[in-house]
Amino acid sequence: MVRQRGYTVMEAVVAMAILVLIATSVVAGDRAQFEGVAASLTQLRDSRLAATQIERLRAGADSLEPGETRFAGGVRRVRIIRPNLLEVVVEAGQTRLVTWIARGVR
Repeated sequence: MVRQRGYTVMEAVVAMAILVLIATSVVAGDRAQFEGVAASLTQLRDSRLAATQIERLRAGADSLEPGETRFAGGVRRVRIIRPNLLEVVVEAGQTRLVTWIARGVR
């Protein structure tokens, strides 16, 4: 008996299974990487938004009145620690920045 050229059905099935496993792992790996990048960009956007709010307060562009103020993307809380010392908490998304600002001190 002479063997025909080509692959048997079993060899073809095994080769296809290996290719499917490789393709699936590549797609799953890329998806996880893209989700990580998207989460990182969201966190960066939120932290920049919160930092901008604090910088606006320090520059005198916004009021330092005690209380809660909502802005696009978050909330800012100002409370008096001492007569010339304020605590500012800015929350944007999952980012929370806290700082103290002295006013009227020379």
